[in-house]
Amino acid sequence: MNETTAQTAPTHYTVTVDSTDAGRAQIAVGTETITLDTAWPSTPSGLPGPAELLAAAFAACLLFVDIAYELRLDTDEPAQRVDLLHRNLRRYGTVYNTLAAACHVHGSIVTGPTTEAP
Repeated sequence: MNETTAQTAPTHYTVTVDSTDAGRAQIAVGTETITLDTAWPSTPSGLPGPAELLAAAFAACLLFVDIAYELRLDTDEPAQRVDLLHRNLRRYGTVYNTLAAACHVHGSIVTGPTTEAP
C-alpha cells in the first residue's frame, strides 16, 4: 500500500532581478539564475523575454486565481514618484495587465533598503 503525503503550496516567494547590461537581466529564483532578454525591439538573442517567462509561469501553474505582490525598491525617489511608478505599472504594464485580465492582481510598492524576506 502506497501512502501519499499531501503538500501545501508555498505562500511566499523570493525573486531578485538585476539589470546586467544593455538589454539583459538576471533573475535569481530558488537556486537558479535565469538570464533574460529585456531589449525590445531588438534582434532576437535566443534568450527568453518577459512574455515567454509569463507564458512559462502560466503553463506551469495552469491556473492563477489571485496574485498578491510586494515590490521592494531601494530608492531615494520621493513617495509621489514611487506612487506614479505603481500607477503606471498597473495602467500600462503589459505583464501586469495580461495577468489582471485572468485573475485578481493586487499589491504594493515598499521603498527603502532591501532586506532578506522572512
